[in-house]
Amino acid sequence: MFRAPTLQPAILATMVLALCAQVTPAQSQNDGGPVIVGATGDGLDTCRDYCEDAKNAGADGVMVSPPRMPKLNSSYIHRHFAAIAEQFDFAIVVQDSPPISGYHMEASLLVDLCREIPSARTI
Repeated sequence: MFRAPTLQPAILATMVLALCAQVTPAQSQNDGGPVIVGATGDGLDTCRDYCEDAKNAGADGVMVSPPRMPKLNSSYIHRHFAAIAEQFDFAIVVQDSPPISGYHMEASLLVDLCREIPSARTI
């Protein structure tokens, strides 16, 4: 196991591609479930880049935590996940990890994300 934020983006993209190449779509659906790749970034643009790498590598979805930033709030987090869902057609696992984001996502925000963003229904 490795922590993606400690890797350079090009190395991470290469690793994701290599890992996804080892699991065919039929295997992921029949033998072990989908391939989900961590795509949390310093901001929306970085997260989108990681999502694009995951998509191009053949991942079935991404796991995303809100970015660490000053004055993070529920409205921004909602827009962050909505922007990802609008651009990418795959599952988004919402990761509530205060040590990563510095923000604890309240239950009402998680419910809103699940109700309003169909691809983000896994927490």
